[in-house]
Formats: sequence, C-alpha cells, structure tokens
Amino acid sequence: MALAVLGISWFWFVGALFQMALLLAGREVLHVSEAHVGYLVTALGCRNRRGSVVAGAISGDHIELGLVPAGSALMGFFLYPARHHHQL
Repeated sequence: MALAVLGISWFWFVGALFQMALLLAGREVLHVSEAHVGYLVTALGCRNRRGSVVAGAISGDHIELGLVPAGSALMGFFLYPARHHHQL
C-alpha cells in the first residue's frame, strides 16, 4: 500500500512538473504563441488519458493498486532520457 501511495504521488508530481515545463519552455525555448502552448498541454493530457485507459484495461476495469508501482517505475525509466535539458 505504501508503494501505491508513493507511485500515485510520483504520477501527480511528474504531471504537474511537465505541465509547468511545457508552459515555460513553449514560450521561452520554442517561441510559440499561447495557443500553441495550449495545444502542447492538451497533447500531454491526452497521453495521460490514454495511459489511464490502458491501465484500466489491464486491471480488468477495477481499481488495481498493484499496477501503480510498476507504472511509476516505467515513468521513471522513460523519463530518464529527459535529463538532458536545454539551458535557457
């Protein structure tokens, strides 16, 4: 249960971090308009929704907290390449 709580907290932290990073990087690095930054944030939300649907299908349409630690580990694994960031 403690790993599930830690995994859920990790998911929300990474989601909030990516949303703030998109808002800032879209304006400062990509030099796009606010509308285009909104498209980026929408794409991030759609990816989160798709991941939730896949997790629901894997768990058999019931809440399965056992998938949370595995999902948070996979998020960390796939976010590892993002450590090389552009300096402003």
